[in-house]
Amino acid sequence: MQTRFSFGGDEHIFAEVDESMSLEAFFKSLFITNAVARRQDQGYVTEICPANASYQVKFDPDSDQDR
Repeated sequence: MQTRFSFGGDEHIFAEVDESMSLEAFFKSLFITNAVARRQDQGYVTEICPANASYQVKFDPDSDQDR
């Protein structure tokens, strides 16, 4: 199982955990989106859209948290 990442425009990253919608891929996707949600207070991530074996993260490319 290898996660494939692709850009969804200027503000989105799409991650496909596995092509098959297995139970293992679902729990891995759920674990990752929960971890990202816990760190969402840093200002980079504005929205998380989980799905069965994939997820999409919307972020703020203009965030100046690291400057």
